[in-house]
Amino acid sequence: MTAVVALEDVSYCFPTSSQPALADVSLRIDAGRRIVVLGRNGAGKSTLLLIMAGLLRPQRGRLYLGATPVAYSRQGLRRLRQTVGLVMQSPDEQLFSASVWQDISFGPLNLGLSDAEARQAVTEAAAMCDVTDLLDRPTHALSSGQKARVALAGVLAMRPRCILVDETTSGLDAWARQQVMQVFDRLVAQGGTVVLATHDLALARRWADLVVVLHEGRVMTVAPPAQVWADPELRMLIAPSEFWYGDE
Repeated sequence: MTAVVALEDVSYCFPTSSQPALADVSLRIDAGRRIVVLGRNGAGKSTLLLIMAGLLRPQRGRLYLGATPVAYSRQGLRRLRQTVGLVMQSPDEQLFSASVWQDISFGPLNLGLSDAEARQAVTEAAAMCDVTDLLDRPTHALSSGQKARVALAGVLAMRPRCILVDETTSGLDAWARQQVMQVFDRLVAQGGTVVLATHDLALARRWADLVVVLHEGRVMTVAPPAQVWADPELRMLIAPSEFWYGDE
């Protein structure tokens, strides 16, 4: 089976740092998976997602879309973004149009869909994220939970096979978090993949099929949650012992 997206020996170092954000990372993302990326602050979680989304280019190694190396041309990146969508940590980083409709339709239109095709994509994504009644609202007037669902709808409207999510559920109340997770569940049920970077240990344990543990830019393991939770050394790489209280 061919991976949806894969990294091969990928390294990346930001100009302002002497330490690599990612170091020799190899990772395969298959279809129909619920994957959670865990690690302490600075472990490389956000950098990993930015590389997979094509927003950062590996300084060493390769990113693959299926079995094909990603070409960092306009056409190559468009092909990547038709398959892989990124939901950023803060919806305000993603919402920039005047209205919800304009914001959700931006991606499909930018990918070259016709007006009719984009309209259909917006309608489907809005329904999936339960924001149909918000389509005429200005984006600045939305609550934090509404913004999170609209940002997600904007990514889903491009109909990607894989969604990368950077801490989108943090800061939401329980009801809004449940709504977002239900959208992820529907996407996986349809054969899609969700890769979620989070600090929420309880969510990772109950929701993930696989957990990727990052430490200082390196992948320490890719394993089911039960296997990670059973390993004291891995647990300490993810979070200090006090963060595991109540999640034994």
